[in-house]
Amino acid sequence: MGSSTSGRDRERDELWLKSMAAIGIKVEFVKQKWPDLLKMGRAGKLQMWPVGWITTYGEGDAFMQLLYSKNIGQSNYSRFVNAEYDELYRQSKRIPNGPERDALYRKMSKIVAAFNPWELGVYRYENTLLRPWMQGYKKNIYIEHPWRFLDVDVAKMRSPG
Repeated sequence: MGSSTSGRDRERDELWLKSMAAIGIKVEFVKQKWPDLLKMGRAGKLQMWPVGWITTYGEGDAFMQLLYSKNIGQSNYSRFVNAEYDELYRQSKRIPNGPERDALYRKMSKIVAAFNPWELGVYRYENTLLRPWMQGYKKNIYIEHPWRFLDVDVAKMRSPG
């Protein structure tokens, strides 16, 4: 399993070692700096690598492209190849964001669930605290930092009540 040299990854690796040993599975870690892990992942040199993904734009393509076979060697670290998925992905690129594209994404998600090229093992929770004078905030699952889209009601901020 690919693993960086960070303290956080060392702690995760210890947990994996104990957990796998408890069920009789041996796991070895390839300890490298992040850029080297990235190169190895793109080259298909890692059997497993707990890597995450975020996006800065508000629709599902950022995640669906991760399993498109033409992205092997770039962002498709699992090296997943499925002709039906690829065709649905190409169709999704030709239509605007909306219900029709969402339907294609649902079909693609079912293919991913059936073939399971990823083990989705970590789900992050995020809490966002806002002051009453923040205007325009709406949680978006794809935009991690929406602050540039917000306004401050200065009068409300300055009022004591």
